[in-house]
Amino acid sequence: MRRHRFQPMEPVFPLHGKTSRGCTGRKGLPALLLLLCMVCVAPAQTWLAAPLPADALRLNTEAAAAATPAQAIRLYAQALRAAASNGPALFGLGILLLEEDQPEKALTPFRRLNALYPDDPWALTALATAIGRLPELRRADLQEALGVAERATLLAPEDAEAQHILSLLRHMNGEYAAAEQSARQAVVLAMAQTNESLGVYQQQEATCRDALAVFSLLE
Repeated sequence: MRRHRFQPMEPVFPLHGKTSRGCTGRKGLPALLLLLCMVCVAPAQTWLAAPLPADALRLNTEAAAAATPAQAIRLYAQALRAAASNGPALFGLGILLLEEDQPEKALTPFRRLNALYPDDPWALTALATAIGRLPELRRADLQEALGVAERATLLAPEDAEAQHILSLLRHMNGEYAAAEQSARQAVVLAMAQTNESLGVYQQQEATCRDALAVFSLLE
């Protein structure tokens, strides 16, 4: 049976391959992560607050401002050679690889980020996204992604993005009622937070509702 593809999702976890924006014009996380660091915001993510060598910080900054995805990927790779536990570089590299429609390659930095910083909600949601984007998604892969996404929502119940990813994965797994519940939670959270992805979350909720209506007619 043909599985549903994930729907496009912005601004954090791109779920549908390449975007039309360049590196410096992206609303993706690599540039945002560095902005948070530069303005000394204290983030919940431990890998954002972890100290890094000056060379690694410089390369992170250059990667976020790179003119092309290829240049940014090269700079993040250099940043990781300067500091193997460079969380922002691992996260940024994974996001770029997802944007370039290379989820298999994105798994490597996301798995390393989760190994270095277990139970980080952003890292978990990113990993679940990459697994769900695999072109040859096996049942075992889908079950792993579901478990990872469920863990993320338990750790960060206020995160609309995590709820949305969980809804997409549940829908792929045929859990339409549970998918609608997660989609509704994402919408409620997005409305409370003035989240710019609200329209995407509402679209996912409608998709789940339609699936429930179809399958209720077949019962």
